[in-house]
Amino acid sequence: LVLVCATPLGCYEALGLVHQRWRSLGGFKDYISTPKPNHYQSLHTTVLGPGGVLLHLLFRTPEMHQVAEQGIVAHWRQQARGPAPTLPRCGNRYGWLRSLQDISDASEVADEFIEAAQMELLADQIFCFTPKGDIVPLPRGSSPLDLAYAVHSSIGNRCAGARVNGRLQSIHAVLRNGDRVEVLVSSQVEPQQSWLPLVASG
Repeated sequence: LVLVCATPLGCYEALGLVHQRWRSLGGFKDYISTPKPNHYQSLHTTVLGPGGVLLHLLFRTPEMHQVAEQGIVAHWRQQARGPAPTLPRCGNRYGWLRSLQDISDASEVADEFIEAAQMELLADQIFCFTPKGDIVPLPRGSSPLDLAYAVHSSIGNRCAGARVNGRLQSIHAVLRNGDRVEVLVSSQVEPQQSWLPLVASG
């Protein structure tokens, strides 16, 4: 999702507002203060949005958006009010370049494809919260026992159960994306061989 802001400062302010509202997953990438060699500029972040949906957000100014969508040469020509460059349509010499231009022209579809691919890559994991609000990434199919061991082995070794979203659950309940999990420990519990099939994290 691309958010276009009037100024670079506006991009940083919008990023700050998003991070106040939703939990950031891994911070952000700043290509405004440190542009890529092709002059690409943008702020990137991924947050756990409403309903536990992962949102990949890009913050840019209109000029940055034009460079990102059409390239630096198109941006310079637009600034000079000149015509956009076109590639010869005859012969195969520039066929591969025309294909790239066609993909670029369909940038909305390409952006949707990239976003879908990113979501697919993250489809095999979930993100749960501790009572303090810390995010714990886990494999899909994880149980409270997985989360307990992800936090610390001593907590996993003493895991007796869990409160998931305020409700008591066993150590083998399947967690879902966005669950808030409080691990219940007991000094009388010790790790069991029977726990091995219950964990998704191996």
